[in-house]
Amino acid sequence: MNFEGTVGKYGKIFVTHTLYALEGDKSRGSLEGNARAILEDGTLLWSPLTGTFRREGSAAKFFFLDCVNKGDQNFVVWDVDILGRTGKVRVYSLLWVLFHYGVKSENYSLGLIRNIGARRCA
Repeated sequence: MNFEGTVGKYGKIFVTHTLYALEGDKSRGSLEGNARAILEDGTLLWSPLTGTFRREGSAAKFFFLDCVNKGDQNFVVWDVDILGRTGKVRVYSLLWVLFHYGVKSENYSLGLIRNIGARRCA
């Protein structure tokens, strides 16, 4: 799916998303893509996109992370009307959240599950 529009400080954006539906269920799955933005001064920004989607009829929600070449990192939510060919975008700066609230984390121990069919590299 290809999109273009204006998004806040990023100016004119051009985005391509590829959706991968879960096997047997076309209403949800993963997505990946790329975004390009051209600022007023002509600077080109870009970012890979990785996330998930949900679809109900012709309405879809995309949830993904981006990592912009100039240093921004965002959690992004799109509400897409597929038949209407429109979308609304909400951008949440991860760096703003970290700067203002810090990071509260919990630690968990994970064990490595036996690798089945793994081969040693020589």
